[in-house]
Amino acid sequence: MVITWLAIIPMIASSLAQGGAGEPRPDFSAALLDRLRESPSAYVAVTLWSPQCSVCGEEVKELNRALEVLNAKDPEQLVALGIPLYRRKGEIEAFLSHFKPNYPQIEADSALATRALPDHVLPRTLLFRRGGHLIRDWVGKVSASEVIKTVQRKDPS
Repeated sequence: MVITWLAIIPMIASSLAQGGAGEPRPDFSAALLDRLRESPSAYVAVTLWSPQCSVCGEEVKELNRALEVLNAKDPEQLVALGIPLYRRKGEIEAFLSHFKPNYPQIEADSALATRALPDHVLPRTLLFRRGGHLIRDWVGKVSASEVIKTVQRKDPS
């Protein structure tokens, strides 16, 4: 099931426009930061993908694996959220049925997405630490091991 949350794309666009990861974003939308702060999870991965993207399906498998590994000991270590972009009717459902992400998807407006991703490179995965701080911005497919290493390296426990 795809949930409509149209406001997230301009919020992410604001973050991406700032450059470099790891610093709090003063102009990053308060609404998204509030949602990230409210998450009981230590980390939130937001992944932007498209049904037409050849490696996006592979990345779904990698994120599923990272979630399984990281959440095996602590179910609140990492949550992920997918945002499908550049789609035609029925493509999202077919993609989800085939690749079976084990994290929720949020529907976004493609016109807003174009502004958020002027380079149109997908997939793109943003990793936030609890509190809403962007710590990593992967352009292109990210592997499970990259996500796991980043979370374990940043985790103070």
